[in-house]
Amino acid sequence: MAKLVFNDHAKQFFNFPIRNTIRISFWKGETKPTSPCEITCKEDMILNFENKVHIQFLPDLLKRPVKVPDLFHIGTFPIMIGEVTVVELLATNGSL
Repeated sequence: MAKLVFNDHAKQFFNFPIRNTIRISFWKGETKPTSPCEITCKEDMILNFENKVHIQFLPDLLKRPVKVPDLFHIGTFPIMIGEVTVVELLATNGSL
């Protein structure tokens, strides 16, 4: 489980509210490597709002293990369109 806040740049990529699963890059800090990820939400995802989401990603592509309360970025590297805060690790295989 994670909290995702889309910033204003996200309007260039998506029409809000987002009702579907999205696939996008996921990275920590200002550097590569990135991991592809799939983001789902039980409710519509809203711009500039703390959305509670579920994220699937490939942890082997990141430099270090993901921990609570790590902060990640989503977007098309290096363009960040949202920030993700890890709330709970659901599995060691890359599920938040």
